[in-house]
Amino acid sequence: MPRDFSYSGKKVEYGVLLPINIIESTGKRASTCYEDRYPLPMEKNGRKKWPIQCADPTRKLAGARDQTAHLAAYTKSMHAGPRERGCDVDSASHDVVVNKDKYARTSPNLSVSFPSDFFWITQAYIVIVNTFAMSDQEILFFDLPSRPPNKCWSLNPWKTRFVLNYKGIPYKTEWVEYPDIKPKFEGHLPPRDLYTIPTVVLPDGKWVTDSKEIARVLEEKYPEKPLHLDSPYIARLDTPTTGLFRAIAPVFIPGVPFNILNEASIPYFRRTREANIKTTLEKFQEGGGEKAWKAAQPHIEKIDALLKENTEGPFFEGKTVGFVDFQWGGILIFLQRLGDNAFEELLKHSSDPDLHLKFLEALKPWSERDDH
Repeated sequence: MPRDFSYSGKKVEYGVLLPINIIESTGKRASTCYEDRYPLPMEKNGRKKWPIQCADPTRKLAGARDQTAHLAAYTKSMHAGPRERGCDVDSASHDVVVNKDKYARTSPNLSVSFPSDFFWITQAYIVIVNTFAMSDQEILFFDLPSRPPNKCWSLNPWKTRFVLNYKGIPYKTEWVEYPDIKPKFEGHLPPRDLYTIPTVVLPDGKWVTDSKEIARVLEEKYPEKPLHLDSPYIARLDTPTTGLFRAIAPVFIPGVPFNILNEASIPYFRRTREANIKTTLEKFQEGGGEKAWKAAQPHIEKIDALLKENTEGPFFEGKTVGFVDFQWGGILIFLQRLGDNAFEELLKHSSDPDLHLKFLEALKPWSERDDH
């Protein structure tokens, strides 16, 4: 019988969650069961008995008392009669399913096995795998791939990547092409018309989408190195950046499939964007060039003015970096990756190009990791 195993290279402890009828026979109360953590099975009446870690399998088992729980389900086959409670993991959703009822979600990256004699009771178990510390676990971060060399390019995923890099949170990137987003995310997030990237899966199995919501959740869970989400510059940056993107839409909308996307994503991008702009990408692109950048210039100059307010610089809040800087930094890197001299055009139409060059240089410690 195994005494430990490794998950993502880390030693973990394990126990089991027994079905309700077995739990009731123990006489333990639900409120105290989770505190009874034992690293090894106990001997009782000459038989090995695994300690109960949570008495109520109908709870959402993302964790309890700040303990992170990864869940995996295994079905006992030996001596299992037709009335036994069936237990399995849905390979698509990673939900733990007991008699067709979904009780919890596993980590999509968790894959472990035990010898058959691990199960000494002829019923199904849900195995609870608790890592020692949440901070030692990786977040799964979904990002959009690019043509080789594959690097983060989209402004919204960059906001989340900046946050992860800045806070030093361990994470793993999974690259998802546009047409694969909905099939991969559906069932994990509340139903919606459009599933988007960035999306992350936290160590407790919770899925979070939208860059601002991700930032809020990560700030709450990892408060070290604050993001200053209450900065007034976040709202003040919103209007000029919205104006900028409206002005250069004929530049960046066609530029994404023409210069960045892999073949797997281009048909989806073309179909959805052409439905919005009511014309072809090629026709829409004709409205770009100097005319578009001239229309963008007043908005760029407003952003220049915001960056100049705190003269000690280089960030919006002076020497204090925060989420607002990751928002603008993501836009600048997006324009660099877009090609067609988009970044150079922004500098050309800025009242002070050095502002943005120094700004990007100051962000380098958190922008260097861009390909994994």
